Amino acid sequence: MSSRKLFETTIDSAELTLRIAESCLGMRRPPGMSAKDALAQLRAEEPEHIAGFDRAAMRVAKYFVECINKSGHFAEMN
Repeated sequence: MSSRKLFETTIDSAELTLRIAESCLGMRRPPGMSAKDALAQLRAEEPEHIAGFDRAAMRVAKYFVECINKSGHFAEMN
């Protein structure tokens, strides 16, 4: 049986990590600031917290891949 790629997307790890941090900390990035820059600022201020949010984001991404694969479609993490 051959597999077909139904869709392809990229999840920005900085965006995912920052959104988790925003939800957990009840904060918002400054208007117009990129996720990468906001995360770098938070990382400088709270390195231990952000390391935990990085791990959470990786677990979430892996879970997405598992769900897609269980559905009979196939996904990869790069």
